[in-house]
Amino acid sequence: MLGTRERILTPEGDAHRFTETCFALSSGTRIGALMTLLHAEEPLHIREVARRVGTDPSPVRTHLDLLVKTGLAREIPDPTRERRFVADVSGLRLVLTPPARPADVPASLPPSKAIHKATDKIRGLEEKLHRIEREIVELHEERAALWKALAQERPS
Repeated sequence: MLGTRERILTPEGDAHRFTETCFALSSGTRIGALMTLLHAEEPLHIREVARRVGTDPSPVRTHLDLLVKTGLAREIPDPTRERRFVADVSGLRLVLTPPARPADVPASLPPSKAIHKATDKIRGLEEKLHRIEREIVELHEERAALWKALAQERPS
């Protein structure tokens, strides 16, 4: 299961999901709700998110639904049937990579050896970064599993 939550979104990859995620992050209220969930120590009810963000519960409900739809938050089942939410951004990375050739440089101009060398170095660093990010995601998941196991051992 480790590593399955990695989500690297690029416009060149899954453009639709990338656009949806960027849209979900384009609202100050949604960012506020997401940050509130990220810093919460337990799942939060819509009213509590609204209180902490400083707005009414009705628009917060809509914002939370969009965060859930785009995979940035999850709704947690609650025996009281109240809707409670947690952030779900583990392994998420949005990437905007500049083109290999700037738009204002003629396409007919061949790359120099120095440009090839810089491009190869960029690729190598991106591969290292990808491996490190995968390891971070795995550690986040392992930590979450350890917390859940501890909670089952010692119910509150």
